[in-house]
Amino acid sequence: MRIPYHGTDNDKRGPEAPTPPTCVDEEGDPPVKINRNPQEKAMVLQLSGDIMGGKDYELFTNEIKNLVDEGHVDLVLDLGKVRYINSTGLGILVSGLTTLKKTMGQMKICNLSNRIDRLFSVTSLTTIFPTFETVDEALASFDE
Repeated sequence: MRIPYHGTDNDKRGPEAPTPPTCVDEEGDPPVKINRNPQEKAMVLQLSGDIMGGKDYELFTNEIKNLVDEGHVDLVLDLGKVRYINSTGLGILVSGLTTLKKTMGQMKICNLSNRIDRLFSVTSLTTIFPTFETVDEALASFDE
């Protein structure tokens, strides 16, 4: 059963912008959506929604494992449509990076909102995740 969720959002739209409603499951966890966009140098995953843990962990982990099984070990995570990440959500991303590193793969992150960029800086995750302004910049970095 899904129930309406009305959170707050201080991302690129500014603090006065209304937050579009999304849905949460019975545990209160909003679903993250993952869309694949294969590119020559890496698989781009566009994530949208909130990354909060619970079912998000299973969904993201399974997606990473499936990509590795298919031979895609270099990934770009496009977080441009992610509204919120909590500490469990950060752990989900770190877990995915760990899985990829075991296969000599890489994970790069792009399109961070101001809020998520601050979160990555405060938690020092910018030291383990290469971050970029755009998907194109992230893809170009695989040549370096």
